[in-house]
Amino acid sequence: MKKTLLKSLFFQISISFSDYLKSLKKSAGGQKVQLCVLLIFFYSSLWAQPPHTYTSDNTLFVPAGVTSMDIEGWGAGGWGGEASGATVDGRSGGGGGGGAYAKGKITVVPGVTLNIRVAGIPASGASGGNSTILGFEGVFLAAGGKAGTPNNSGGIPAGGKGGLAADSFGSITKTSGVNGGDGSTGLIGLLQGSGAGGKGGDTGGGAGGAGITSIALGNAPGKPGSPPGGGGSGAMNSLFGALQAGGAGAAGQIKLNYICPSYGITGVSASPVCSTLGNTTITLTGSQTSLPVGVYTVTYNLTNPVNNGLTVEMTVSAAGSGSFELSGFSTAGSRNITITKLTSGACFADISSNNTASIVISSPSVGGTVGGGTTICSGSTSGVLTLAGNTGTVLNWESSVSPFSVWTPIVNTASTYTSGALTQTTQFRAVVQNGACSSISSVATTVTVNQIPTPTFTVQPGASICINTDVTYTTQSGQTNYIWSVPGTAGNDYNIILGDLSSSSSTVTLQWLSTGNKTVSVQYSSNGCPAVTSATNTTAVIKTERGVVNGGLHICQGNPSPLLTFNNYVGTIVRWEYATTTPYVWQPISYTGITYQPGILTESTSYRAVVKNGTCPEEFAIETRIDVDPVPSAPNILSFTQPNCTTPTGSITLNGLSGSGNILQSDGSVITPRAYSGTSLTISGLPLGKYKFAIENNCSITYSAEITIQHNIWNGSSWSYGTADPSLDDILDFQEDYDLDKNINACSLTINNDAIVTIQHGKTLNVVKGVHVDQGSLIFEDGASLLQTSSDNNLNTGKIIYKRSTFPIRRADYVYWSTPVSPQAIIDVSPLTKTDKLYSNNGDNWVSEAPSKIMVPGKGYIIRGPETFSNTIRSNFTALFIGVPNNGTITGENVVAEKFFLIGNPYPSALNADDFININSPILEGTLYFWTHNTPVVLGGAYQYGSDDYATYNLTGGVGTAAGSGDDALGNNNNPPSGNIAAGQSFFAGIATSGTIVFNNSMRRGGAANTQFFKTDQTFKSSAIEKNRIWLNMTNTEGAFKQLLVGYIEGATDEYDRKYDGNSFDGNKYLDFYSINNDHKLVIQGRAIPFKNTDAVPLGYRTTIAGEFTISIYHVDGSLTLMPIYLEDKITNKIHDLRAGNYTFNTEAGTFSDRFVLRYTNKSLGIDDVSNVENNVWVSVKLKDMKVISNRESIQEVAVFDLSGRLLYEKKNINATELQLLNFRSESQVLLVKVTLENGNTTTKKIIF
Repeated sequence: MKKTLLKSLFFQISISFSDYLKSLKKSAGGQKVQLCVLLIFFYSSLWAQPPHTYTSDNTLFVPAGVTSMDIEGWGAGGWGGEASGATVDGRSGGGGGGGAYAKGKITVVPGVTLNIRVAGIPASGASGGNSTILGFEGVFLAAGGKAGTPNNSGGIPAGGKGGLAADSFGSITKTSGVNGGDGSTGLIGLLQGSGAGGKGGDTGGGAGGAGITSIALGNAPGKPGSPPGGGGSGAMNSLFGALQAGGAGAAGQIKLNYICPSYGITGVSASPVCSTLGNTTITLTGSQTSLPVGVYTVTYNLTNPVNNGLTVEMTVSAAGSGSFELSGFSTAGSRNITITKLTSGACFADISSNNTASIVISSPSVGGTVGGGTTICSGSTSGVLTLAGNTGTVLNWESSVSPFSVWTPIVNTASTYTSGALTQTTQFRAVVQNGACSSISSVATTVTVNQIPTPTFTVQPGASICINTDVTYTTQSGQTNYIWSVPGTAGNDYNIILGDLSSSSSTVTLQWLSTGNKTVSVQYSSNGCPAVTSATNTTAVIKTERGVVNGGLHICQGNPSPLLTFNNYVGTIVRWEYATTTPYVWQPISYTGITYQPGILTESTSYRAVVKNGTCPEEFAIETRIDVDPVPSAPNILSFTQPNCTTPTGSITLNGLSGSGNILQSDGSVITPRAYSGTSLTISGLPLGKYKFAIENNCSITYSAEITIQHNIWNGSSWSYGTADPSLDDILDFQEDYDLDKNINACSLTINNDAIVTIQHGKTLNVVKGVHVDQGSLIFEDGASLLQTSSDNNLNTGKIIYKRSTFPIRRADYVYWSTPVSPQAIIDVSPLTKTDKLYSNNGDNWVSEAPSKIMVPGKGYIIRGPETFSNTIRSNFTALFIGVPNNGTITGENVVAEKFFLIGNPYPSALNADDFININSPILEGTLYFWTHNTPVVLGGAYQYGSDDYATYNLTGGVGTAAGSGDDALGNNNNPPSGNIAAGQSFFAGIATSGTIVFNNSMRRGGAANTQFFKTDQTFKSSAIEKNRIWLNMTNTEGAFKQLLVGYIEGATDEYDRKYDGNSFDGNKYLDFYSINNDHKLVIQGRAIPFKNTDAVPLGYRTTIAGEFTISIYHVDGSLTLMPIYLEDKITNKIHDLRAGNYTFNTEAGTFSDRFVLRYTNKSLGIDDVSNVENNVWVSVKLKDMKVISNRESIQEVAVFDLSGRLLYEKKNINATELQLLNFRSESQVLLVKVTLENGNTTTKKIIF
């Protein structure tokens, strides 16, 4: 009891052992004896328990149940300063500072190992280190003292600072170390002393090293500080003395203290063991405080045999319970385990109560064998079954039936078992378990169950037979004691054909000789088990009479058939049958009545009834026949063809005919006979109308369904031919209004019934032959087109209304017009225009035209804006052309060489400029000029333009214009011509050779090509030629504007080409901008391919304005999109990169034809950063980006290889004309780029990456 109380008292008082000794020194001698007794007790009961003192780095395992610790410690002291010798003076170093003291409390986790870092003796001349615990630096840290200052040059070296409380951490207290004393310098060291070392912090800190004193010529090293944390003293040196080291700073120290829990348990248990496994689980239980969470070492003893002092590790995850595994228990029997001690880290407790458990070790289970199986009849019990030879207790019994794979448990723990009544063979076994070993099943016994037979037999034929038929009765074979019972008398009622009626036959065949119900029974035994009941079967013996059908006679085809009657039969009517041709092939009729009413017959037919009586064979009645005189049916319409572009009449094909004769054709008023022979007839050449057909005969006439031969008619919501849109083979007939936003295809079309048909903006009416406006209106909205295949000039009839809208215009604007219809009076284009503002051009001058002048197709006219329009604000204007649409080959006016003529598009569709230029190339210079309305109006005594204003186009491309400045620019048409000349538009063309301009349908385009004057839109490629072009603009800030085009074009040369080079019209009085070739000033210049980046194109300009102008890129296409583009200024000697920015320069008024050069390199020799052109494919590299472009065909595949043939990149199914490989990953090397086009062509480019 005293020992327990003293032990408890020790754990509750957290004082260090040294403090406890100090408190006892004041006691008397008798008390010292008590101290010895107490120390002996401590030694024997609390060995290695807290507090712990560490003077060097160490670790501490946190015991179970310990969550906080008290900690105190000192940093290391600093070294004293060294001292070197001098010629006259004596020198002494400063003392090192003492280490700081810190004390606090830390929170810990049981089972964790703490890493303790104690500052050791510092290196010579160094400051002291810090003492702490890793991971707790912010909670506990004792800072080291600083080293004293050495004295190697005289003066007063300062002592080292003591470790600062401010640099330390401790939740309870912190105390700085004492600073070291200063050193000194004196003549030959007279009465000189070195700096003393500073004491460690707090009262427990170690003393600093004592300073060195000297009367004269002292020469000694410093003295070390005392642990913990004392600083070393400074060294002393005199005349020419050897270097003396300062005293070493003392190491630091850490003390840890905590209260160990009182470990204990309330019980021990052991799981039973099977000797074949040998493993048991030992479980210790206690309270949450006596068995806290943590890791323990368990000390235990075993008996049988005795083995004491064994240990095992146990982890308690939930307070109050822990377990561990033991193995090696392979001998059956019982062993006791006694827990003697629990240890966790430095804490432990001896266990002396509630600490023993028994480990029961069982031998393996033995199932034994069940005996007593026998053979019984179904419904009997098994008899007594007995288990023998088993080891262990019976858990239960089990039973199983065939196939004996599934066992059903039986509640029975005895060694014997008797079943209930069994109906099938059954196996029985017992389930045995010995102790903790696995259960095992015994060897089973079998109780064989023979079934009590239930006799059955089959009868063939079935339950009803015809008299004199053999009937076979068959029961189960292999049985015993067969007994057959048969009604009647053998020889009179039946004959035995097979078997006998005694005990040996399982099959008996009888022939029944009389009618009636015959009941036969059988009984037998099986495996010694007799049947309880007999099997019986009753057979009806019957016979059949076939009878006769009456009522057949001759009738006309189409007349009702007579009623047929069946008489004189015995049995049941199962069906009727009919046959038409001989030899008869009878077909069944699902009818069982005694009278039958046939329908209206189309051919002669015989009928009979079929009778069956039970199992007797079917009997066929004597038949009767209805003879039919045939009446021809209506012929079948096999197919019909409507009128189309090839055949203007319809046709109808009939089939289902036979022999020969006449077909009657009726159109509702006239019947026309048509001879036929065979099975079909095609009637062609049918005009529009409704037709039906019949076969001519002497009885009645039956017509076919009515067929309508007609055109594809629009009824206001749908087409008569169906839901599909009309094709170019359809002849269209508009009977109602139509305004769908769709393209229309037709062979020809007619408008009737006052229908209004509108072709919407951007849509095309595509007609093979003629357009006929008989009764109604055909309206083409602005941008709509009429295309016709036939070149017949006189194909169309009736007038259309064609609308043409311009860009917004002012009153004084002249629009260049041409008529798409005939006849069209010039004044009808703009009825509100003054009649003296209507002109044509004869190649030399403007010619005033009379208002009633009928416009000539293919000739151009200019018409001023309506008088109601403003001269400052532009307004939309739409002209109406009403007349027969022009079609086919149209011959324009005669033109004269070396003049400009105003020519117009004669069609109600767009005109492809390239085709027009190519077809008229012997006559035309090759460049077309379009008026754009962009120039502002100058108002004076009369209206006039400040300067002429034309966009330009040839096979190289188009060049646009722009307005001068200010609000007048609003609504301008600045777009270059797209290559399609809109319907109703005229233009100037230079004439190279006198002749006549020709237009034909091959030049015509529809759809988006006709949507607007000069609007850049979807263009029609008349041929796939290579074009690589650049457009340059020259402008100033006041609105002066001029554009030029240079292109590298397939078909062009570097000489002057009429179709590819266009001279500047020089119509702008302020500014002209052109390229120069062989003294030609070209607004458009076409040059030869392949393109070479060394090419240089001279540029010139004319200006009436002095000042600042800018040259810029408007657009590039083709391979030029990959090329650098430079402008060389020969006056400033600059080569400017136009891709980097526009070029602005100053100029005087005048003409300058040798100032600028368009080039593609910035030095005299070209640098080819674009691969050579082949198959119109380019590959370029810029930085790490690679670009592949095809000018004509889509790219299908691209693969990149290095020179070793290694594939670096591959992409398939590209289906585009351009592929970009951004940030392509490759070393700097030569690469091969293989490009496969959509047409199958393959080319390989070599590039430097």
